[in-house]
This record gives sequence, C-alpha cells and structure tokens, in this order.
Amino acid sequence: MSSAEHRIFEEFRNRGYYLAEQVVSAEDVSLIAYHATAFLSGTTKRYKAVEATPSIVDVITKQKCLEIIKLLCGPNVALTKNRHNHISLNEPGHNNAGFHRDHGEWSRGLLSAVLYLENADEQNGATRIIPGSHNWYSPGYATSDGYWLDDGVYADYQSRVVNAVTVPAKSGDVLFFDGMIFHEPGENISGTSRMSLTLGFHAIDQLMSPLPEQILLVTGKNIYRGNDLA
Repeated sequence: MSSAEHRIFEEFRNRGYYLAEQVVSAEDVSLIAYHATAFLSGTTKRYKAVEATPSIVDVITKQKCLEIIKLLCGPNVALTKNRHNHISLNEPGHNNAGFHRDHGEWSRGLLSAVLYLENADEQNGATRIIPGSHNWYSPGYATSDGYWLDDGVYADYQSRVVNAVTVPAKSGDVLFFDGMIFHEPGENISGTSRMSLTLGFHAIDQLMSPLPEQILLVTGKNIYRGNDLA
C-alpha cells in the first residue's frame, strides 16, 4: 500500500468519509445521467437503479473508482441491491433536512457511495456530514422509519450538529462514507437541480454462502470460510 493509499484509508476511518475526485469520466457521467433522467420520469427519487440501468455497474467498477472501493472494503466486494440503489434529484426549494444513518450496526459494515451527476455545492444542496459520528453509540435498531438523529435515543449527540460540514463535489466525484455516519442532503436554495446516484457496497461476508439474490459480486471472489463443524 502506497503512502497516498494509507492517507486515504486513515482519513476515511477517522473522519468516516472520503471524497474521491474525478473517478468517473465525463463520458460515463453523461451516459448514466441520460439513463437516469429517463428512469426518474418526472419523479425526484426512484429505486432499483442498477436493475433498470445495468451499465451503472460497469461504470462504477472501472479502474479509478474500483481502486477506492477495494481500498476501503478489501479485494472481495459486493454491491447490495436492497440498500440505496437509487437515483435522486434535489430540486430547487427542496429541503430534505434530517441527519440520519444508512445503517445501524457497526459489526455489519456498509460503504455508501454517492456519484454526483451534476456539481453539488452549498447553494444546490451538497451533502452535509458530521465527521466522526460513525463512532457514536447505536441502539442497533431503527427507532422509527430509519436511523434519525432527532430520535430520542440519540439525544446526547444532537448538540453536535454544529460540527456538520458541507462536502462540495463536482460532476464525476464520488463521496464514500461509512453507513454509520450521520449525514443529510443540504437544502437547495439555488435555481437549479442536482442529480446523483447512490449505491451501497460491503466486503463479502465470509460466513455466508451462497450470496443472497439481493447481493451482487462486483470484484474478487465469494470466499466462504465458515466453520461448519462449530
């Protein structure tokens, strides 16, 4: 592992997120954006993006992006089709404020990945993150319809919202973050929308075989190392 890779890995583990700049080409962004616009069909969010547009997997696992995914997850990585897997459109005036986690248990990791199909900044609602919040306590279950910071179980942490940072990104950037980190889409106070693709990855579970239907191997092997004599 190079010194640069060490820096990326440690930054991700310490802060809980890493912005990989320009890891998807303009040509590939245009391809996904074209299909995404048709897929949204006038809505602001639709799931099953991978099933609707298989080329997404080809694009997201090209060399530059795949290198970061493997650095953070290891050599054997799966995409989970039943977490994220959606195209989102943050429209002008949209305020989907609400810090939340994508996952509730530290022992079952999730790497969330947001590919920006358009530039994102403070004006049009770039993602906001509370650095280090992936290390906060979790009850291990959803307290309502998700893992929301304003739920009572997280009362001791709510004052730390002041530590949130906005993560501006360019089209073709991918924001990787720990599924346990608290984040939210920012309010769009601009006159333009921004579109993004969100996917979820994790290392292959070496105690599970075969892979469930919702899990798609994207690189490496599905290695099983369970002790069936236990």
